[in-house]
Amino acid sequence: MGRKKKEKNKNKLKILGGRVLFFLILVVIFVIASFFIIKLVNKPAKEFVVEKDTVSFEETADGVFVREETVVVGKNYENGMVQIVSDNQKVAKDEQIFRYYSNGEEDILNKISDLKQRINQSIEDTGIYLYSSDITSLESSIDSTINKLYKQNDISKIDENMKLLEEYMDKKTEIMGNLSSDDSEIKSLTNEKNMLEQQLIAGSEIMTAPKAGVVSYRVDGYEEMFKVENDDFSYVTEDLLKQVNLKDDSLILTNTERGKIVDNFRAYLAVEMSSEKALAAMPGEKVQLRLSSTDVVDATIKQVNPVGQNKVIIIFAIKDKITDYLMYRKIQVDIIWWEYKGLKVSNSALVEEGNNTYVYRNKLGTEEKILVKVLRQNDSFSIVDNYTNDELLEMGYSEDSLKNRSQIKLYDRIVIKDK
Repeated sequence: MGRKKKEKNKNKLKILGGRVLFFLILVVIFVIASFFIIKLVNKPAKEFVVEKDTVSFEETADGVFVREETVVVGKNYENGMVQIVSDNQKVAKDEQIFRYYSNGEEDILNKISDLKQRINQSIEDTGIYLYSSDITSLESSIDSTINKLYKQNDISKIDENMKLLEEYMDKKTEIMGNLSSDDSEIKSLTNEKNMLEQQLIAGSEIMTAPKAGVVSYRVDGYEEMFKVENDDFSYVTEDLLKQVNLKDDSLILTNTERGKIVDNFRAYLAVEMSSEKALAAMPGEKVQLRLSSTDVVDATIKQVNPVGQNKVIIIFAIKDKITDYLMYRKIQVDIIWWEYKGLKVSNSALVEEGNNTYVYRNKLGTEEKILVKVLRQNDSFSIVDNYTNDELLEMGYSEDSLKNRSQIKLYDRIVIKDK
């Protein structure tokens, strides 16, 4: 009986121990669950990682180009034009840039082409072959050019060689015509061709560059409205800018009646603005202009024209990328007032206390308060740095307080405080 009683007590202890263990497990689960529930209820602190980056202050506005542009137009502008110099090419003063078609030019060109064929046919029919050193040289050039054509795959090179071949053939025909006897058909046809060519030249109006610069055929009619006169832009008013009835970044179409010579060393952008920074702008101030997603150029404020109490028209002078934007009169431009590189933090992480600014660094779960110096600040971010010991001593800190002081560093995790 005693033995059975002992075994019974043992079983009771096992059952009790199991119940106690089960209870302890429940307690542990409850504690862990409570911890996670608290973590969910209490939102974790937001953090910002300190990086070395650039912070800038910029504004976007509409800009109108003001250039030194001289329009070139002749008497025969209604006849249409032939470009001698391509768009955006530099020319010297008095250099030929384009010409107007002469009256009946197409008919004359057809007659000249027909005469060339008749001259060549007459040379073949008569069997006359006139030798000269010039013809020998031309025939060598013709053969060489033909060989190049057979070996060439580049379309632009093929066109170039075809033009050369045509020039050599014309020159050969010209020489053979001049060497023929005065009463020959070849001579007669050659004289007729020469007369038509002279008629073509005489009736053609050739336009030359009035000054050195870049040729542009994108003439929009605003050249006379926006001029560079003695570096004075007082004439650029709000009403004048409103007359530029163009969409931003719309292309100026190529003109078929006139061209212009543009100063490729300087250009200006007239921008109407009303921001606090713009109202405080001064001539001589250096800024940057973003003309496109890839083009940022240095600029200088040339002139500031007040427009009432709360607006100004700023004339920005630029020296780079001028010819790249000759196809535009009005563009959307970003004015970059300043750009600063250093330790970048979110403005939300800055805490103002009196005249001082602090950040809170998360160091192994503990928040550490750090005094920082704000160097530059835009609407979202700031560039900050640590004060030097000399600066802190001037601010009233003791030498003992400077020992082992906390400083902000790259990749610090800065806590963003709810404000």
